[in-house]
Amino acid sequence: MNLPRHLRKLTLQHNNISHITAFTFRHMRSSLQSLRLSHNALTNEGMERVSFVGTYRSLGELLLDHNRLGEVPRCVRQFKNLQVLRLDNNQIRMVRQWGVCHPRNTGSTLASIHLENNLLEVERIPPNAFFCLTDPKGLVLYPQQGHTYDM
Repeated sequence: MNLPRHLRKLTLQHNNISHITAFTFRHMRSSLQSLRLSHNALTNEGMERVSFVGTYRSLGELLLDHNRLGEVPRCVRQFKNLQVLRLDNNQIRMVRQWGVCHPRNTGSTLASIHLENNLLEVERIPPNAFFCLTDPKGLVLYPQQGHTYDM
């Protein structure tokens, strides 16, 4: 919480972070554009629903790859200007119907989402789960851990 107020890019990779407390970024309203939390020990339980309050309008890049997430964090659909979301190399087993894109959130800027190397059964992802993606080539789902694919 003692981070500089006007920080634009924050890289906290490889720090064994397992918890982000509520309102950690609240004071950074409209400044933080890139948050890199890759290669840590984050779980869904370690991120509170309000952990990212203060970044919902400014954040364009959120990297949560190589952590221990079991599902897409519920806060994801709160971001208004998010363009890049990396969730690859976690333990994500499912994508909820409105887990990434919600019909009430119009004007999405999300161009890229990486979900490869998780535990997803891709054929069980709800239809239109990623309808808000602005780039149809921006969705990366393959390969998944423990699955073989006939292409």
